[in-house]
Amino acid sequence: MKIHLKSIFTLGIFLFTSFLFSQKIKHYTGTIEISIEKHLLNAEFIISFEHLSKSDELKLFFPKSATISEISSNAKSLTYTITEESFVGEDKAILIKNKNITDGKIHLKYLFDLKKIENKNFPFNKDWLELNIYNAWFPFNLDYGLFTYDINFILENELQLIGSGQVSNTTNSWKMSQNIPFLDIPFIISSKFKSISAAKKKVNVYHLNLEKNTTKTLEKNIETHLKQLNKMFGKTAKGNLTLAVNQFKRVTSYARKGFISLSIGKTYDLNDDKTLAHEIAHLWWNKAEVSSWEDWLNESFAEYTSIILQRKQYGEENFSKNIKELEETIKNAPSLQELKEKNTKNQTTITYKGAYLLYQLEVKIGRKNFEKLLKKVHQKEIKKTSDFLKLIKQKFGKETENFIINELTK
Repeated sequence: MKIHLKSIFTLGIFLFTSFLFSQKIKHYTGTIEISIEKHLLNAEFIISFEHLSKSDELKLFFPKSATISEISSNAKSLTYTITEESFVGEDKAILIKNKNITDGKIHLKYLFDLKKIENKNFPFNKDWLELNIYNAWFPFNLDYGLFTYDINFILENELQLIGSGQVSNTTNSWKMSQNIPFLDIPFIISSKFKSISAAKKKVNVYHLNLEKNTTKTLEKNIETHLKQLNKMFGKTAKGNLTLAVNQFKRVTSYARKGFISLSIGKTYDLNDDKTLAHEIAHLWWNKAEVSSWEDWLNESFAEYTSIILQRKQYGEENFSKNIKELEETIKNAPSLQELKEKNTKNQTTITYKGAYLLYQLEVKIGRKNFEKLLKKVHQKEIKKTSDFLKLIKQKFGKETENFIINELTK
């Protein structure tokens, strides 16, 4: 049986990490100059830390093709070591002795050739330059927690910018600010954006050249999914949503705060719609820690919500197909309990095995009760599995709680 499932990463691909941050990034302030014509990115960052362990070494991953011109603290140059250690395959690691960082900040400047990006999902494209953690364009370390940012961009004339955060511009100068802590700084620049609005102008859709039928279907499905989600779970956080849609047939679509990057094929099909529904559902399911096994409370809930949305829109036959695909996908995947015990992540388990667990729970307690349960999970802003289990026990008794505990071990 051929399975057509997009890889949906909120973050945490290949992630094996500690959940306690002995070092913590607080904020990025940056000035980024990008030349599409010369395919160059010139970056200057001030990275502020909330915690720095004096006994430890600071490690930041950054573009492996980058040329560093400065790393300093309090106007004094820092000595550093560059290793070949990589996190996403696009990067190398800088090691800096913490004792030399005197004001809780580092100042970093570098230049890199955008054509040297090797990530096949997000390569250099003069018409649609998309940068994010997957091509490691900014210095990061997921072990250092969530952060906010204020980034100024200097772009060539005619270029526009969209991304995660509040975006504003004057002539060729753009600013993107995010005051909700997260783990990525994603943006897209292009001189050829076309746009439409959906859901009473709450969703702005950007694309290059989608066919009219595709944009009409997108508008309709966005409104349908949002209406159903609001009805099922209540309203989510206020604010508009930016949806960037490309037709590059990437295996990766992703959601960030107020921003979704959706990759579809030549035509918009049911698999693309499920990916869209999954990413929209992250507007509700985004409260758990993304760098731990608890991320299943984000990913699995978004995935099974997308299956419910398609069941409501396309019927039971589509639902059965999606469940069969889940069953095929999770064969030989480790259990959620194993991820907890080994302090690791596995995206198949986090996204799909957890979704199948939710399907089993829905079968056990009934569809109406299950929707009521998910609404409570959202309203109570549950972030930990232990709290999810307490809620199940409160609503459905010890036997149902034990059922879920047992499924977590399978």
